[in-house]
This record gives sequence, structure tokens and C-alpha cells, in this order.
Amino acid sequence: MKRVIVFALGAAVMLAGCSHAGYKPPAAKLLRPASAAPSTVLTAPAPVSGLSWFLTKDGDQAKLAYGRSASDEVKLVLACHKASGELSVTRFVAAAQAGDPPILTLASGSARGHWLADSKPAGDQAGTTELTVNMTTTEPAIDAFLRHGWIDAILTDGKVEGMSPQPGDTAVRRFFDYCG
Repeated sequence: MKRVIVFALGAAVMLAGCSHAGYKPPAAKLLRPASAAPSTVLTAPAPVSGLSWFLTKDGDQAKLAYGRSASDEVKLVLACHKASGELSVTRFVAAAQAGDPPILTLASGSARGHWLADSKPAGDQAGTTELTVNMTTTEPAIDAFLRHGWIDAILTDGKVEGMSPQPGDTAVRRFFDYCG
């Protein structure tokens, strides 16, 4: 009984610590270890006409976005500061697909990661939610993304959305070279 009370008190203190406005942990923790990879290896999705990876730099920050050029259609954004090895990953989903709790699942090849995400409405995109996770470039799914050049985002309903570059596109490699 004493253990239950101590555990409950500890959990309450931890939850209270997370409720401070503006608090953001430095890096998200995987909900399941990388060894919980699927038994099948995902293959590269075919490039979608008009969608690709786009790299932008502003000062010491770089952003890699998957979407349609010169439009508001953006599906995933990775951001970093030069040579930091740290990423902010934001996935844009329909509000109904955000999940409760909001989970960001990314996979490339046999590597898969599931992270508890910060969730908020996506500003000017009605009905869209931003799922954001801070992590490092060494996370297995991110490292596999660098090696393969493509990544899958898996929604809470199991739907897989593949994100491949157009042939000859080097934006993914240039982004990770910049981030470290």
C-alpha cells in the first residue's frame, strides 16, 4: 500500500511539473524501443507528382519540408540549427487523426519510432493539427530516413503516407549534412 501511495504521489508531482506554460522537453522519448520494429521492411514509396522535399535556410536554422512547391500543402517539416544534431519534427494531420494521446509514428526501411507529440491547432489551416516532437538525428527512424532518402508517416488509424523525393533530389542529404 505504501508503494502505491508513493508511486501516485510521484506521478502527480511529475504531471504537475509538465503543466507549466511554455515547457518543452529537450528531446522526446520513444514510446516503444527501436527493437519493436515491424517484422516486415517497408519499401520506398513511389514519388508523388508535384510533392517533394524542399530545403530552406535562414541564418543558422534549416528547414526540410515535404509538400507541394509554392503552396500551403505541407505534410511534414523537420527543423534544426546548424551542426546541432537536434531536430524539431512537425507532422500536419486532420484534427480527427491526431489521436489521444497524440502519437507521431515515423518509419523508414525496418526502423520505426513512436513518440508522444505536442499537439496544437495548425494556425490558419482549419481542421488541421500540428504534432511536434523534439529529437536527435540519431533516432533509428531518422537515421534510416537519412540513409534511404524517404520516410513514412503512419497515422493513428494505420494509414501510411509515404514521403519520397523526386528523382535526383538531394534536399534530404543536404539537410542532414547541415544539421550534423
